[in-house]
Amino acid sequence: MSFTCICFSFLSFLSVRREDVHSAWSGIRPLVIDPYSKNTQSLARNHIIEVSKTNLITIAGGKWTTYRSMAEETLDKAIKVCGLQPASACRTRGLLLEGAHLWSPNLSIKLLQEFGFQPDVAQHLARTYGDKAFKIAQSTQPSGKRWPVTGTRLHPDFPYLESEVCPSLPHLLNLHIFNITP
Repeated sequence: MSFTCICFSFLSFLSVRREDVHSAWSGIRPLVIDPYSKNTQSLARNHIIEVSKTNLITIAGGKWTTYRSMAEETLDKAIKVCGLQPASACRTRGLLLEGAHLWSPNLSIKLLQEFGFQPDVAQHLARTYGDKAFKIAQSTQPSGKRWPVTGTRLHPDFPYLESEVCPSLPHLLNLHIFNITP
């Protein structure tokens, strides 16, 4: 029995409400045809690295969860194909992403306590920006209410704040308005 079948059989006797769903993710899985494959049933579910006759290196496919190994494999291929001498070993495994340096599991609680955000707003800021959430929080204006103390929501049903929009422009390199929403 597949995982999907098991999930649907559980859903038949569970009462799942909108407030039970904390987050969702959707996207397009980029399936690529492996040029060395004999049939279309073996579409690459992972990624492929192709080197052209002119040594142009192309990586296609892959998953969000494997981006580090994809980058490492692509650079290893470039080093080999172009006869390069790397200055050091690959460091991607230990490299912290932007916002992870001072992140902690209690970050949303700190934001709630220090700035008076509602819990869902504090969780959103911590999950979206990591330790950079403090920069957003510091630019948030007082609400003029007893609760929440700070922050004006863009829409009452969602945790996004007005202060997230303008500060994101210069340091996040947004080119279009649709790039602003987290």
